Amino acid sequence: MVGLKGLRPEIRKQSQIVLGPWNHYSRLSVDDIEYPGDKFGPGQVQLSLAWFDRMLKGKGADKAPVSEYYTIGTGEWHTMEAWPPITEQIALYLSNEGKLMPTPTGIGNASYEYDPANPVKTVGGNQLMSWMGGNFVPNGVHIQPDYSDRSDVLVFRSEPFAEAMTIAGSGEVLLEVSTTAPDTAFMVRLCEEFEDGRVMNLLLDGASSILLRNESDTILDYTPGEKVVLNFHLWDTAWQMKKGSRLRLVITSSNFPMYHLHPNRAGIWSTYEDWDKAKQTVYFGTENSVVHLPVLKS
Repeated sequence: MVGLKGLRPEIRKQSQIVLGPWNHYSRLSVDDIEYPGDKFGPGQVQLSLAWFDRMLKGKGADKAPVSEYYTIGTGEWHTMEAWPPITEQIALYLSNEGKLMPTPTGIGNASYEYDPANPVKTVGGNQLMSWMGGNFVPNGVHIQPDYSDRSDVLVFRSEPFAEAMTIAGSGEVLLEVSTTAPDTAFMVRLCEEFEDGRVMNLLLDGASSILLRNESDTILDYTPGEKVVLNFHLWDTAWQMKKGSRLRLVITSSNFPMYHLHPNRAGIWSTYEDWDKAKQTVYFGTENSVVHLPVLKS
């Protein structure tokens, strides 16, 4: 969506955006949730042909193209004048006892050991072509593990939502962290925890190293043990969370093979043949560790 926002107004006016439940091959994702029949035909061919008719043959050129988005969780399509639609930002702050709270409270920290030899395995997410070459890794939306058997996964949960809530647009996660390594990685994933206990990823996940934190184009300084704030900019989505569901934030330092294993050393990750263990710490209870989400106004 960054590209769309960067268009000149006169170009944006003639542009069409369609957000649908498709994977990188323009097919309906093979997920643990059901999608309706493909509105625009296999591979969105009908949508493409209509666009070429308009742009190359002038058919319907006197009318602005109709932009649409699909909301996961409702199975509904909506027309829109602009993306994202009008939303309000909500904030949920990491707190003690693994809670996400509407205000900063419960100052504390939680630590875990990250061992690249024992990575957290990828289960769904915004991956490209992860199932090609015979090495199937589920992409898209999938039921998530509870991670109760792992000491290297932190989980923070909100209170149940009193009403259904639709996330529309891009959000962000801020984490205040430190590590004993000269460089390392942190991973975040947002999920919906349903009343029946099932947990599904929202396709809102991200990764950041320490030395290239916050989308820096140059290597930054870092002293092991120093506190820094990581900003994870999440992809755009349209997802309705059910009444009674909770938002779940999962924090790890690996998500393999979606992301290469960080060796806990400075330098290019893929050049190392071995690695070190690292103690990772996440600090919470302040404005430096928070989830920001755009929610449709009711």
